[in-house]
Amino acid sequence: MADINEVAEKKLKSKTTKIKKVNKNEEEREKFFNQLGMSLSFMLDEVPDDRIMGLIFRTSPEGKILDVEYDVDEDIEEFIPVSDEDLVKYYEEFKDYKLELIDYKNEEEVAETDSQVASSLEVFMPNRGKKNLKIHDSVIFWTTLEGKIAVLEYSYMEEDNDGNVEAADPIEVPVKNIKHFYEAFKDFKLELDD
Repeated sequence: MADINEVAEKKLKSKTTKIKKVNKNEEEREKFFNQLGMSLSFMLDEVPDDRIMGLIFRTSPEGKILDVEYDVDEDIEEFIPVSDEDLVKYYEEFKDYKLELIDYKNEEEVAETDSQVASSLEVFMPNRGKKNLKIHDSVIFWTTLEGKIAVLEYSYMEEDNDGNVEAADPIEVPVKNIKHFYEAFKDFKLELDD
């Protein structure tokens, strides 16, 4: 069996090729986007409870909010709901979030952006599982609160029918390919139903 990290490298290359195709063809884009899951997470300056680390919006690929919950400490197995009142407050606070590329050749700008990372936009990719194997993979845009992209990582894991999970080490997407993923998701914008 191939090393999981080697498999992940190949999958990332495949996903990058797919994203390039999606960016060139509206029909491919629509088909691909209909299979995506998205979550936008923010660290919060003020939290209502010391178990809470941040906030997670689960959205459509375009940004329509489907669900929102507090991100709790991983040692706590609890769901802490967000009230409707707080949802509106958080939406107002983060509604202007928009992905933005920086000048990755400018070391000062890269360092400044990296030091301000306080949010992430995760895109869960569609997969065809192999026999007796479920594949989970995603790209994660690590960004500032405004959406400046510091780093893009690819995450890959496999789960067998017995629930055993093998995860690859996260792979940093090369700077030359960040723009392709940015192009696919640059129109993402939080949207709240009335």
